[in-house]
Amino acid sequence: MRRVIFIYSIHGLLIYALKMIKTLKIFNSIKKELKQFETLFDSYVEGLEFSDYLKGAKGKMLRPALTMVGAKIGGEIKEESLWAAISVELMHNATLVHDDVVDNADMRRDKPTFKHFYGDKQAVLYGDYLLAKSLDCVIRTGKLSIVNTIAHTTGEMSIGEIEQLEQSGTLETSEDEYFEIIYKKTATLFVCSLLVGYYSSTSEDALEETVKTVAYNLGMAFQVKDDLLDYDTSGSSGKVYGNDIREKKMTLPLISALRQANEADAQEIKKMILLPEIPDRELLKIISFVETNGGLEYTEMVLEKYLNQAREAIATLPEGDSKSGLNYLCKYLGERKK
Repeated sequence: MRRVIFIYSIHGLLIYALKMIKTLKIFNSIKKELKQFETLFDSYVEGLEFSDYLKGAKGKMLRPALTMVGAKIGGEIKEESLWAAISVELMHNATLVHDDVVDNADMRRDKPTFKHFYGDKQAVLYGDYLLAKSLDCVIRTGKLSIVNTIAHTTGEMSIGEIEQLEQSGTLETSEDEYFEIIYKKTATLFVCSLLVGYYSSTSEDALEETVKTVAYNLGMAFQVKDDLLDYDTSGSSGKVYGNDIREKKMTLPLISALRQANEADAQEIKKMILLPEIPDRELLKIISFVETNGGLEYTEMVLEKYLNQAREAIATLPEGDSKSGLNYLCKYLGERKK
């Protein structure tokens, strides 16, 4: 059954990631190491339960790539760096499996979710299983600093999801609360990815704070851009537009628009959002309201602020391929369509 449902191969997943080298120049400095990662990832994942799900969960592999770039900032990519990268990717997949249960999502990026095929209970347990395997990989690095970082990040991401769930449906999330939530949900994993790579190749802490600053701003920019893509009605993002609105999630475009609009219009929009089921016509009205009241424009400005702060921190890193790759990533995060 498992092998009938999931038709993709491990090689399909990682060949896709390697193809991204052509479009994501952050990978240019780690082509050889990506092949090493592919070999080790293949070997490890093949023995996991429900491995076919991981085989079909195609992604850009940004977080493992960041881990290896972080290792190059500190020195050279080692076997410990590869195990740290696998740990990060498994942890990321675990959180996605859990998120799909929380969000009641049957599709993610045009692909059926684990929850869709196996239900909520099995999805929760499978997410737990992936977290356990992530910890198995991080132990293989033999570095307490990496173990501590992975453990701290797992906790922060969970708290971020809880805080967003508590805010969902209240329409009272402030801008500061929004930033705190997206830091815990998303940016903290970017920080973890780059930092554990750095720790895997050096015991020096000279660049530790710079690495954190770079990763923090990249992670914040990633989530702000993702929230902008929720308002893309063209379908080019691969997301179902308006999904955050349907789930009553207060993201920055909506928070900003409600703040800028007159009280009567804002109350009307809130009533639409709080409908048990939002019809497509009302959904498009909400999206139009956000655009008309400057929500998208303001969010674009915030996105550029984070990218500029990332660029400023990157500029202080030693010259090399990692520095160039991170600058390319800034460009990609600002321009990405999905």
